[in-house]
Amino acid sequence: MIGCKYYGCSSLQNMKLPQYLIYCGSSVFSKCSSLQTIELPISMKSINKSMFSGCSSLKNILIPSSVTRIGRAAFYQCKSFKEIIIPKSVQYIDRLAFRYCRNLKAVYIPDSVKRIGMYAFSDCQEITTVRRGRSIYREYESMGLIATPPGNKEKIERMLPKYLHDIIKELTYKEFINCNMQLYENIKTEREYDYNYLDRVKCPRCGDWYYVDDGVCDTCGYPWNE
Repeated sequence: MIGCKYYGCSSLQNMKLPQYLIYCGSSVFSKCSSLQTIELPISMKSINKSMFSGCSSLKNILIPSSVTRIGRAAFYQCKSFKEIIIPKSVQYIDRLAFRYCRNLKAVYIPDSVKRIGMYAFSDCQEITTVRRGRSIYREYESMGLIATPPGNKEKIERMLPKYLHDIIKELTYKEFINCNMQLYENIKTEREYDYNYLDRVKCPRCGDWYYVDDGVCDTCGYPWNE
């Protein structure tokens, strides 16, 4: 177990946790405002309460497929997040988990998720307050996409607030990862990439990912045009 010895460490920029690690204490990296990259072990069982809260420089994170719970306020105010994939091992996303991730544009929620807590994705978008007489209305400019496996949209709608319903789209995992999202630029191995056991390889020529079943890289045509 790692305790809170990194709490508020503003000089910490990169971190690799030991592969045997199963548990990190609450708020262990909270307010590490300069933290940009962190590698989590495949043995980790949960992202605990406020673990990365206030890590405003953390641009993306690969959640291991061993994680079953994303704790309360785990990624609160991770303002640099743009995309997030929740692996199919996750069953619970606790309240406030991604609140104030203001640059979060896309998230993939698998059908394994049983519960999403209140305000888990609240204020993940710009909010404009409009005054009309004595009333105050909030108009939401929503995230670009909440993707969910086909047949799962109604389930996710029951968990999320109504203002997010219009951005929930049913996409397969394959369709989602083909959106060329920045999250995958730092993935180095098939194991890191393969949350859904898809058979993909990295092209040795151009570096893009393609499916083995396709037999050829869509970007550069490798290996057909060697």
